[in-house]
Amino acid sequence: MVNEDKRITIMRDAPPLQAILTMSIPVILGMMVNVVYNLVDTWFIGLLGDELQLAASSLSTPIFVLIMAVASLIGTGGASYLSRSLGAGRKEQAEKVIATAILLICLFGLIVATTGIIFRNQIPYILGASELSFEYTLQYAITLMIGGIFIIANFVLGQLIRAEGSTKLSMIGMMVGTVANIILDPLFIFTFGWGITGAAIATVIGNGLSALFFLACYLRKKTFLSLTFHQFTLESPILKEIFSIGIPVTAGQMLVSVAQMILNNLASGYGDTTVAALGIALKIMTIGTFIFMGFSAGCQPLMGYNYGSGNYMRMKEFIKTGIMLTSLVGLVLMLAMGIFAPFLVGAFTPLEEVRTSGTTILRALILSLPFMGGTTLCSTTFQAMGQPMKAFILTISRQGLLYIPLLFLLNHLFGWNGMVYSQPIADVIMLLIASSFLLKVLHGLKEDSGEVEVDLISTSEQI
Repeated sequence: MVNEDKRITIMRDAPPLQAILTMSIPVILGMMVNVVYNLVDTWFIGLLGDELQLAASSLSTPIFVLIMAVASLIGTGGASYLSRSLGAGRKEQAEKVIATAILLICLFGLIVATTGIIFRNQIPYILGASELSFEYTLQYAITLMIGGIFIIANFVLGQLIRAEGSTKLSMIGMMVGTVANIILDPLFIFTFGWGITGAAIATVIGNGLSALFFLACYLRKKTFLSLTFHQFTLESPILKEIFSIGIPVTAGQMLVSVAQMILNNLASGYGDTTVAALGIALKIMTIGTFIFMGFSAGCQPLMGYNYGSGNYMRMKEFIKTGIMLTSLVGLVLMLAMGIFAPFLVGAFTPLEEVRTSGTTILRALILSLPFMGGTTLCSTTFQAMGQPMKAFILTISRQGLLYIPLLFLLNHLFGWNGMVYSQPIADVIMLLIASSFLLKVLHGLKEDSGEVEVDLISTSEQI
C-alpha cells in the first residue's frame, strides 16, 4: 500500500468546487501559457504586414490539429487509463502506461514526419492555399510535421502528469516552452530573416523543451509516479486500453481538422484577406477553447479516480459543478471578447481590411462560448469513465453530423455570413444533444450502482 499523496486526497475527499478549482486552475494557467504560445506566432507574423503569410499561418492550422489528434491518441487514452489505475490502487500499472506512451510517441512522431516529407507538394493545395500563399503554407506546415515528435511528446507527457494530479508541474512545463517560443520567434522571424518558417521552427523547439522538462520530472522523481527503463514494454492490455479511448478521440479531432480545411477552402473563395482575418479570429477563440480544455483536463482525473474507486455520486457532483462553472465562464468571455473585438483583432495586424473583417468574424464565433464548455465536459466524462465510443459519438455529431453540413448549407444559402455563423449554431444544438446523452447514461449508472441520482440542473450544495 503506497503512502497517500495530497493529490489523491483532493481527488477523493475535497468538496467538488474546491477540488475542481484546485485541479483546474493550474492547468488553465498552463493553458493560458499555451494560448500565448498559440497567439505569439500569429502576432509576430502579423508584424510582417504580409497578408499572405498570415493566410498561410491560418491555412496550416489543420496540420497542427492533425498532429494534436495523433498526440491525443496516446495522451488522452493514456491519461484516462492512468487515472483509473490510480483510483483502483494499481500504481505499478499506471507507471507502465507512462513508459508505453513514450514508445508510442517515438513511433507516431516518425510516421508524421515521414508523411510530411512524402506528400509535401500536395499538402498546401489540400489545405486550400492559393498560388500566392502556396510556398508560405508549404514552409510552415512541413516544418511542423517534421518536428511533430516534439509537439506530440509535449502534449502526451503533459496529459499524463496532469492525470496523476501534478498540475503545477504541468503548468511549469508549458511555461518553459512558451517563454522559449516568445524569445525565439523575433530572433528567427526578423533577425535571421526566416519569416513564417522561423515561427514554425520556434514552435517546434518550444514544444521540445517542454517535453524535456516533463521527461526530467519523471526521471528525477518529482512526480507521484516514476519512470524506470525496465517498464518500457508494449503490453497488449495497456495498448488496448490506450487505443480504445484514444482512437475515438483522435478520429474526432481529425474531423475537426477536416472541418477546418473545408472552412479554409470556403474562405479562400472570398480572398486571402478573408483567410487571414479568419485565422486571427480563430486564434483568438483559442482563449476560450483552452480555458475549457483546462477545466476538462482538471476534471478528468477527478472523475476518473472516483469512477475507478466506485464513488459514482461524487463523480456526478463533479460533472454538475463543472458544467455550471464552464457555462458561466463562457458567458463572461463572450461579453468581454465582443466588447474588445476590434482591439483584439487589431493587435495582430496593421492591415485595416483584415482588421475589419476579423472583428466581424470574431463577434460571430464568440456566440459559441457559453455552450462549448458543457459539451467538452460531457465528452471528457465519457473518456474518464472508459467509454470511448460515447465520447466519439458526441465528437462526430458536433463536426461530421452538424458543423460540416451546416457549413456547406449556410455558406450556400447566405454566403460569407452563413459560413461564419455555422459554428455557433452547431454548438447550441450540440450542447442539447450532449446533455441529453449524458443524463441518460448517468441515470443508468445510478440504477446499476444503487446511488441517488444527481440533478444536473439544480444548484449543488457543494458550490
